Amino acid sequence: MDIFGLVDSDQGRSAGERALSPDPAPVPVFPGQREQKAGNQESDPESPDSWAACFDSSQNHPIAPTRAKEAAFPVAANHPGREEYSTPAQKGEDSPFTLRIEVNASDTAELSLQLIHDQLDSKFGYQSIKNVKLETTPGSLLEGIPRHRSATVQVPTASPFSRLKIASRNQEIVKDLWIQPGDSLALRWDNESRKLWVWGPSAPKVKIQLELLQVEEEMKIQLSPAMIISDSMAMISSADQKKRYQNTIQEYRPGWNRKISWAQTESQKIQRADQLLDLASNKHPVLTQLEAYQNRLNPALFHWLQSFWTGRLLKPALEFVRICRPQAGEWGELILNNGLQAEEYAADFSGALFPQEFVEALYLEQVILGNLSGVSFEHLSEALPDALRNQVNAFYLLREYKSLEDPDSLFKATLASSKSEAINTHLTQVYQNNLRGREFTAEPLEDRNGVEVSPETWKGKLVFLDFWLTGCGACLSFASDQFLPVVQEWKDHPDLLFVTISGDRDRNRWLKSVESGKYTSEESLNLYSGGPEHPLLKKFQIRSFPTQILLDPKGKILQTGNFPTTPEGWSDLLENYLNTGSNPSNSTPTKTPLP
Repeated sequence: MDIFGLVDSDQGRSAGERALSPDPAPVPVFPGQREQKAGNQESDPESPDSWAACFDSSQNHPIAPTRAKEAAFPVAANHPGREEYSTPAQKGEDSPFTLRIEVNASDTAELSLQLIHDQLDSKFGYQSIKNVKLETTPGSLLEGIPRHRSATVQVPTASPFSRLKIASRNQEIVKDLWIQPGDSLALRWDNESRKLWVWGPSAPKVKIQLELLQVEEEMKIQLSPAMIISDSMAMISSADQKKRYQNTIQEYRPGWNRKISWAQTESQKIQRADQLLDLASNKHPVLTQLEAYQNRLNPALFHWLQSFWTGRLLKPALEFVRICRPQAGEWGELILNNGLQAEEYAADFSGALFPQEFVEALYLEQVILGNLSGVSFEHLSEALPDALRNQVNAFYLLREYKSLEDPDSLFKATLASSKSEAINTHLTQVYQNNLRGREFTAEPLEDRNGVEVSPETWKGKLVFLDFWLTGCGACLSFASDQFLPVVQEWKDHPDLLFVTISGDRDRNRWLKSVESGKYTSEESLNLYSGGPEHPLLKKFQIRSFPTQILLDPKGKILQTGNFPTTPEGWSDLLENYLNTGSNPSNSTPTKTPLP
């Protein structure tokens, strides 16, 4: 398949051969299309030029002149293919995004469109999504699309920038394309050849973005991965594997094939991190290409794409640094010399949230620097502009609040200073859902016999909840090192109940894991949720495993984070709760009302 199906003068080039010219390939737009005479036997109805011409907005167009304006992006509410979207239009949404899409007539797969904006943290679902179901109708020769089906839709959007995703069944046609209010776009997707044609008034900036995505994909292929292990031989368990490994090393030719880089020593890890961070800076071909197109993009979109791509490219490098668990000061210098310069990219996006990729890169950078220097995350973020600081702090809270000793002050400070409705709504939801003393959910789960079990039945006991997932290494470690020993010690206590809740979607997989005894115990109540979309897991942001929650005998939350890391610590905590009903460490104090 052609990556992203972009058809232009560079089609068919090998990786690295794409011309880095600031002039994108010519794109047909509605005004001024060349005329296509009706009945011209020499024209090819499958030619992009032929069917692009059929959408000439000129009133003098020879093909279906009475429908020329409608065909070139109709606005009638009853146009075939228009469907209601899942989120109602907001006040002020008067500049809709217009899309026309064409597919092969033989392709009857359901098409769907998503516009995503205000992405605070997509991992936990903190974003706004408009879903549109695209119903296609048969085309005709008069419309210029014989043997095709088409749909046209207008989606109101008030956000300055929205992320566009179009899919057919489970296959993505386009993703990670940024559109603005008033954009108009036409696409043709050939499912057999997996090619995409793009035209319409907004096609030039979309083609630029598709090219950037393709350049990124080419670079991913060329880059060698790295493995962080203490001993390369730990991956080799047989003579045959050792021989294959030695052959791979001997046959390696820079620029022609790839191999795994073994980062075993601290100096090797630092060297690898330096290479990744250096490439993710302005030297990356994607950023070079984007700079070349600056004059062809409106300033707002250019700065948005600059922030988006800067964060997107830097994030993997920072994740590499984080998993290396840096300790030496040399790591800090590396981050400071190659990290984000927030003031350089923090443009004003008219009240919209910054691209999540940019915010997440800042979050990773500050977490790493905080671990190296001992300076708090809040203090490091003080240097950021107000709007960006609030979003970075909000992202930090969503990812880390369960491990913080006292997240209250940061919650209150961020909520008090943030002017973003999206940030305030999401943070308030998280804060209130995790109040100590708040009622736990009554949503039922299933036991091994398929019988529903309600949390209401747990009342009268101190409840130790453990959320886990099959295949999760951290879950296995927690079970063997902490959970199972604690269960064994306290299994006979009449006022204590151990409950495990699996995040597995596959019920049979969950049953096998329970039977293995590696994740749970026969002494615990083992329940099945059906996956992260279960209301209980969604309410308490259970997206990472393992996660623990303690409930008091009245069914109210006692503690949601900052737990011990040893069986002895857990035993002390449970004993104090059972004897006094309170946590002497006061690690999660009762929350006070929000400001």
